[in-house]
Amino acid sequence: MAKAFDPFAGLEPGTLRDELSPELARREAEERRQREAEEQQRRAAESEQRFEFTGDGAEYFRIWIVNLLLTVVTLGIYSAWAKVRKTRYFWQNTRLDGHRFDYHGDPWAILRGRVLALLLLVAYTLGADISPTVGLVTIGVLCVVAPWLFLRAQEFKLRNTSYRGLRFGFDASRREAYLRLLPLPVIWFSVTIATLAFGANETMLLLTGGVSALAFPWMHHRLKAFQHANAHFGGLHAQFTSVLGSFYNAYFIGAVMLSLAAFGLVIVAMLVGFLGGGRSVGFLVGLIGAALSYAIIWPFMATRLQRAVWAHTTFGQIRFWTYIESGELLRLLLSCMALTLLTCGLYWPYAAVRITRYRVQCLELRSTLPLHELAAGMQPTARRATGDGSADLFGLDVGL
Repeated sequence: MAKAFDPFAGLEPGTLRDELSPELARREAEERRQREAEEQQRRAAESEQRFEFTGDGAEYFRIWIVNLLLTVVTLGIYSAWAKVRKTRYFWQNTRLDGHRFDYHGDPWAILRGRVLALLLLVAYTLGADISPTVGLVTIGVLCVVAPWLFLRAQEFKLRNTSYRGLRFGFDASRREAYLRLLPLPVIWFSVTIATLAFGANETMLLLTGGVSALAFPWMHHRLKAFQHANAHFGGLHAQFTSVLGSFYNAYFIGAVMLSLAAFGLVIVAMLVGFLGGGRSVGFLVGLIGAALSYAIIWPFMATRLQRAVWAHTTFGQIRFWTYIESGELLRLLLSCMALTLLTCGLYWPYAAVRITRYRVQCLELRSTLPLHELAAGMQPTARRATGDGSADLFGLDVGL
């Protein structure tokens, strides 16, 4: 039966509308109670399972120091093998329901990807120096290949990650990758494109810079949505609901914090100059201030975005939740930074283990489906990994 027309339904929810239309208020209250009851029933039927991380700083230090030395001796060639050893160590020490994850990446595939990435990076660096036309053509090529590289990176990473002997997978088509991702590199390079095309035109640079800054949260959200909406495991396909507002809120507050930090650094620099401090003192103060600003802003951004992304990612009946807190992550990061500085960088692998342990063990899986049933389904085979090395070199976040 169709609902009767209510002339007050268009009013904003509140006391006035409830007084004018008590029937509408009663119906909405009943719907809320029904939704709450369904949510309580669903939560009562769910089992909760925390992720565990069993890595040890001293153990990883041995892997890290060997990776570092061999990478230096081989002029970077060993970095592909170092990446596989590092990724395998962290995945094999990540456990869920008593079972560990694993990584099966081929270092030769990663090395080929990094060679391609290096060629693209050199072309981008030298293109503008040759001529504006060559620079524009180079950026055009980068924009065209970027969605393909990102797609291949996701396929390689997930298809070489397993749990209970079953590989993850990534389902996006090349067409979907270009439709979703092609605008991102165009916006990213927009300031460079404007510079090459119009020269030092302040109006155009301000316009493209402003558009890029405003679009950055949208770009980040679009990448995360593409990652989380196309993964699959054991016949279960991931779904991701939009949280664009949360991204803009986090970036806005982060920008305000960054502006306040920059203003504070300017004041400190003026005081140092007034007190007769030299350039070296000013540089040191600025470096410490920048590091502390990062240490404060990054935990805030990371925790808010991680909570938003995982709370809106599902695998069928499987949901995720994270208990990560910015204050705890801030204390952990400051401690790791101080110890890394005091040990001239040697504490870095210990810091990586501590931060990973905290972030992993804050993640919880909630499901009405027993985890052992996830072992049924197809096992996707590994694909070529040109994109994995490329995306890693360019600093893209391509992790699940």
